[in-house]
Amino acid sequence: MRIRAFTIAALLLLSACAQNEVKEKPPENDFLRLIATDLVSAMLQIRELNPTITTLQISEPVNEFGRVLETAFENAGYGLQRVSADQGRHYVSYAIRSSETDAGSVTDYLIRVSGIEIRREYNQTAAGVYPSSLMFIQGTKSDADIKLNDELFAEQGGEESYLSGIEPSDDQTLEVGSIREIISDSDTGIVEGRRTRQEVVLNRAKEHLYESERKFEKSNVENMVRYRRVVILFGDNKTLEMGTANKEALRILYQDFQRGDIFEITACDDFDGKNEMSERRAVRVKEEFLGLGAPAEAVFRAPCVRANFRHHSDNSPVPVAIVHYRDGIAVTENPFRL
Repeated sequence: MRIRAFTIAALLLLSACAQNEVKEKPPENDFLRLIATDLVSAMLQIRELNPTITTLQISEPVNEFGRVLETAFENAGYGLQRVSADQGRHYVSYAIRSSETDAGSVTDYLIRVSGIEIRREYNQTAAGVYPSSLMFIQGTKSDADIKLNDELFAEQGGEESYLSGIEPSDDQTLEVGSIREIISDSDTGIVEGRRTRQEVVLNRAKEHLYESERKFEKSNVENMVRYRRVVILFGDNKTLEMGTANKEALRILYQDFQRGDIFEITACDDFDGKNEMSERRAVRVKEEFLGLGAPAEAVFRAPCVRANFRHHSDNSPVPVAIVHYRDGIAVTENPFRL
């Protein structure tokens, strides 16, 4: 009986160890989800592929990588159109490529859209998946403005180190501080359920896109006149929901848009002159204009204006002003002109 009991206990112990070993290695789709998050968060920061104005054409996924990419595109806010072949201006192709080099086996993952290619090599270990190269981006001038979220990989833990940064293209020089080393160890690991969600990473990337776009927003209105002005109200200081009436007001305003016109959005007017939610409301209004068809260079976010009349705890409806500027020569008699 003792021998039998010992045998059963040993088998149970071995079974438990085997189960633990299986749990220690995450499923492949967890690896692929991290890789997709990394690539798509870089992709959406490319100005030509801004999710607000881009509908992607995608074929039926042929593998798990294609399926997790599709989910990442949805979470990034892209419109998706299913096609039977490679139809469409923004058709997405993707690939996983493995090769043998003098440094050993190399596996890279890539996305191609509209002549733009984003790719990177990754290494899979028992602890997780980690970048084994810099990000490579080709076919756009936006790569210098992209901010990677490579700390996401360190949340897995594991004794790994990797480089974070974007490989400079042929006509660029490597800037000091643009590449850094990230060290992952047991102290950086975060429990699975508390790791940064894909939606959060992609939203951060989208916010960085609009931050970097500020340097391209040039509102030269000195020789223009205020053609009309509209003020819309957000329900409170925490919402980004515009509502039907506000969306209709912007649609009517845009109907009269002419080439060369400028829309100037003033949303940042909270007590400290730099409220984060105010900036997000300005971005929300800009997204609405872009969705209506306005060119990005025609929509300008005005600098913050300090407003002493509003306290930071005030949760009443929040105004956002939009001024429509037009070349003075082109303006005729207009009842809406200020």
